[in-house]
Amino acid sequence: MLKIECPECLRSFIWSDNMPLKGKCPTFDCEWRYDVHEEIRKSSAKKLLETEGMALCPNCKNPIESKITICKDCGHFVLGSLAFRKIYLVITGFVILLILSLIYKFL
Repeated sequence: MLKIECPECLRSFIWSDNMPLKGKCPTFDCEWRYDVHEEIRKSSAKKLLETEGMALCPNCKNPIESKITICKDCGHFVLGSLAFRKIYLVITGFVILLILSLIYKFL
C-alpha cells in the first residue's frame, strides 16, 4: 500500500497491490497518470531529505533553501510551515498600506 498525491487535482489516494502499476488518477475529472515506481522513488527521496534535516516546502514537499523563501518548484511564498501564493502576499501588502493611509488621512 502506498499513498499517492495527485499534483493536478491535489487529492491523495491509496494504491494497493491489486491496482495496476501505471494508471490514471481515480478522481473523475483528473487526467493525471501515476507510475508506482516513480512515486516510490519520490517518496524515498523525500524521506531521505527529511532525515537529513533539509527544509521542505509545505505545499509541494520539495527541498527549499530556508524557511522564509519562494519555492522554485511551485512558486509559493514559504513562511515557516505556511505556504502562500505570491499574489496573496501582494494583496495583503496592498490592503495594509491602504489601511495605514486611511488612518494617516483621518488622524
